[in-house]
Amino acid sequence: MGLLHKHYLHAPGPHNRIYVCRDCHTHLSTATDIVSKQFQGQTGRAFLFQKVVNVTLGEREDRQMTTGLHTVRDVLCIGCGLIVGWTYIYAFEESQRYKEGKTILEKALVDDLPDPDVPAPLNGAGIVHLPPPTLRSLLGTSSSVDMNGSSRAAAARGGNGSSGSGSGGLVRAAP
Repeated sequence: MGLLHKHYLHAPGPHNRIYVCRDCHTHLSTATDIVSKQFQGQTGRAFLFQKVVNVTLGEREDRQMTTGLHTVRDVLCIGCGLIVGWTYIYAFEESQRYKEGKTILEKALVDDLPDPDVPAPLNGAGIVHLPPPTLRSLLGTSSSVDMNGSSRAAAARGGNGSSGSGSGGLVRAAP
């Protein structure tokens, strides 16, 4: 049978939704490829897409639909074989020719997921703004340090904040 090559889609921008097969989550199309959301399929609401990937096509057949007679082919997910919609091959009525070459995906047979490679928009919900870190927070101490690197807490204990032994070092309390 050979290797199965799947296309993985990315949907950058404000409409970062990827439409995937309901059963196996194989990528099928993106929100930017939607031509219309005003369609009705066999299972309810359906969307008309400019482009789909990771599908195989069934046999050609003429179907009488609410908008007239069309030549269509079922669209099957290559991951699991689920029929997720159909593609328009030919529209017998002139006013319906805009559908030719486009594909219907039925909403009940696909899921729309956010593109995992696109960060969520920063809309202010649940975002906590923290002040920039201070030297105190970086050192993990409650004492402050002056520009010379001396610790005020060490100076209050009688030292100058420098390390090492001698008269200028930190004084340790006896146990």
